[in-house]
Amino acid sequence: MKAGYQNEYDLIKEINHKHFYELNPLWQELIEELYPEVDSNDLVIAYKYGRYAKVDMVIEIKGVKKRISIKSGAKNSVHVEPIQSFIHFLKKNGFKEERDNFT
Repeated sequence: MKAGYQNEYDLIKEINHKHFYELNPLWQELIEELYPEVDSNDLVIAYKYGRYAKVDMVIEIKGVKKRISIKSGAKNSVHVEPIQSFIHFLKKNGFKEERDNFT
């Protein structure tokens, strides 16, 4: 298994089926950004989204799902893809051009 995929599974294992108060402070900080109303006793569910999806994992609290993309590596590089591909991804996932003004 590639290191990036293993990293995703390790991160999921670290937070899945734990209460917010049980997470390390870095995870708590991220989850507070995603879920401003999170309570310390809230249960965090995490799972792999799909093998070929742009999204790597899902974090779910109280039925609210947030899709997360994870990046890792030793080099300071950025993956670049054509803008039309990204716009198609946004439209497919419910973003509206008028509302979100992404073009």
